[in-house]
Amino acid sequence: MSIGELVKDMKKVSDKPVIYSIKKPSKDKIKLALRALTEGLVRQVVLYYPREYKVIHIYRDRKEGFKLIDTSEKKPNPVLVNPNEIDVESLNEPYELLIFT
Repeated sequence: MSIGELVKDMKKVSDKPVIYSIKKPSKDKIKLALRALTEGLVRQVVLYYPREYKVIHIYRDRKEGFKLIDTSEKKPNPVLVNPNEIDVESLNEPYELLIFT
């Protein structure tokens, strides 16, 4: 699957900042979004789980590398991660995938 296949499913939801949305993304779409993040094509990937009151932000920190914030924790702290090593298969299926460019 190529990043071009990710683009055709994206729907623009905001102009400033530019945000694209994919409703009910497949595991492959999430993997592609994380790959685009590591390649520098996007700035931030957000997985939105409204039923669980949970949002997962994965973004590039200019100094330290990639960070992940899970808002379901009581005190969410950024954790250093490698987006390529995130186990997408173990994640619940999110309602929406937001991509910040």
